[in-house]
Amino acid sequence: MGITNIRVIKRARAFVATLEQMLAGYDPEVLKLAASSVVLFTWSHDQPCDAPSLDFLKEKTPELYAGPQNEVQPKEAAWNSLLEAYGYPFANRVTDPDVREAFNARAAEVAEPRDLTAILSSIKDGWTDDAIDTLATASVDEYVEIFKNNSGPELRRLLSNGLQFDRISNATDQAKAIPNKIRDALKIIGNESPINARRVQRYGVNVAEPAQAPANSETGS
Repeated sequence: MGITNIRVIKRARAFVATLEQMLAGYDPEVLKLAASSVVLFTWSHDQPCDAPSLDFLKEKTPELYAGPQNEVQPKEAAWNSLLEAYGYPFANRVTDPDVREAFNARAAEVAEPRDLTAILSSIKDGWTDDAIDTLATASVDEYVEIFKNNSGPELRRLLSNGLQFDRISNATDQAKAIPNKIRDALKIIGNESPINARRVQRYGVNVAEPAQAPANSETGS
């Protein structure tokens, strides 16, 4: 099908590996149909701008292909040609309820581990849509953990890479979410101690330094 995105390929392989275990007792044709479908649906889910939409795939049935031909838009015609060449099994051909139930129960368990530190470190001179999506959807707590686990030049590099989207005029809303989350994380860290509060100021994060009690304070009765 021409899928070149490494992240999509890895996720599809993980799903297929799970299917192989789930469907070990079924006819090999069932696995073949399920595997070809899950690869296509993974591509559609992860790259909606490049792949046919999930709604488009779900509507494709043998009856639609065999019925009267209505006007087909060029993009839809291209997808039809791709699906026929791929041998798409159509959404209604895998009908065994046990197969559907087993897949639905396990599909959510297949999660791709992500190394946020490595991704953030890799975007100095360029980035992929997947990298931006991963960093934009990471939680503030995850950023706090990243910054606490790094120091020196590496920490400064991570912060510089993430905050660069503030100075990119045509950055997408998703990209702009990254420095916002970084500043939220720095604010949390800055609130932990006076020295941290001073350190995060250089990144535009102003935190009121925690009040310190006088060394020889006394309470009256």
